[in-house]
Amino acid sequence: AVVSTQSGHYGREDKKEIVAFLKKKLEQMGDEVADLQEKLISLQQSKDAEKDSYELQITQLKTEAQETKDQLTSENMLINGKLEQLEDFRQNKEELEQKFKNMEELLDHEQNNHKDAVYNLERKEVQKRKKYRLRLCVDTTA
Repeated sequence: AVVSTQSGHYGREDKKEIVAFLKKKLEQMGDEVADLQEKLISLQQSKDAEKDSYELQITQLKTEAQETKDQLTSENMLINGKLEQLEDFRQNKEELEQKFKNMEELLDHEQNNHKDAVYNLERKEVQKRKKYRLRLCVDTTA
């Protein structure tokens, strides 16, 4: 009941204090919001920088992967070419070895024929000489 004349005064003082308190609180919250907005902007910039960095890394890795793929494709084509050449060489080698074997067999056959022919000629010569000697012996005795 002391509130009668002083209640308006205290009420106004209280109101002023409440308003001042609320203004201060509003100001603090405004500062907090500003700080949070700065942090948000900083985090957004950091996130954007990381994103750009990762995108650059991805681009570099894609480029490196493509270069590696191209290099391996080129090496693979070169190796396939060498493999084809090697296969051609192997076939040619087999053909030449077969021809060489055939020629050796032909040479052996020809050498055997030649030996037989020489043997036959020598045998005929020996037989002719025997006949000739026999005739000489027969002619000289007769």
